[in-house]
Amino acid sequence: MILFLIVLLPSACHCADPDPLQDFCIADLKATISVNGFPCKPVSEVKSDNFFFDGLAKEGNTTNVFGANVTAADVLAFPGLNTLGISMNRVDFASGGVNPPHSHPRATEAGVIIKGKLLVGFVTTANILHSKVLEAGEMFVIPRGLVHFERNVGKGKAISLTAFNSQRPGAVVLPFTLFHSTPPIPNDVLTKAFQNVGDTLAAANDSVPDHDLVMYALEGLPPDYEAFVTSITNRVEPILFPELRSRLLIHEQRIQQFHPIVSTDAHQAFFTDR
Repeated sequence: MILFLIVLLPSACHCADPDPLQDFCIADLKATISVNGFPCKPVSEVKSDNFFFDGLAKEGNTTNVFGANVTAADVLAFPGLNTLGISMNRVDFASGGVNPPHSHPRATEAGVIIKGKLLVGFVTTANILHSKVLEAGEMFVIPRGLVHFERNVGKGKAISLTAFNSQRPGAVVLPFTLFHSTPPIPNDVLTKAFQNVGDTLAAANDSVPDHDLVMYALEGLPPDYEAFVTSITNRVEPILFPELRSRLLIHEQRIQQFHPIVSTDAHQAFFTDR
């Protein structure tokens, strides 16, 4: 009897969405009824084109405040994914572009770098940051629901492709969720939650020994800084981020003395937005 009951127990599900009960179910996005997904188009209306999608072949427009663009291939863009428990994104990055901190409440994410160099990181529920700089061909995985980000730390454009175990993983983009909700979150709530945020950021910067962050700062410097970069990379002991910042500011002052037209606004912005 016990063995019989064990057999009746449902097997573990390996995707975030329910298992399909038929070969395919092309989503009818115009249907008025939706129960945790989309109803199927009649089989008689299904065409071969329903199983193919070229949206990820096109470069996204990165002319925006983040310098990044996400092209989604979820069920809304590719109805052929309906009930199949999978979707993909293409993420394009301009130089220095950021995919801001966000989470996917309905899916685990796995990604591969197609072009360029990206700093990829996520934060656990214990507030531990796991991050690494990845190059073309290298992969990463983001556990379901955890806050994560990507930043282009290479010299040119970057591209990543990501896959999700849900046809509609959803995205909670923290800057928009917290500061652009409708109606807005009360200011006193945000003020209380983020009190002394300036001091917190400053303290965080002063304790970062992160090699990836230091290397990103160096790689973003213009050719005029070649001697400076060499002096830092040839050090025996690793340099901490605040020391790098101080040395860079001194170096910039020297450059401004002899070459007043040199602009360092872009790199100054890097230090102020960390």
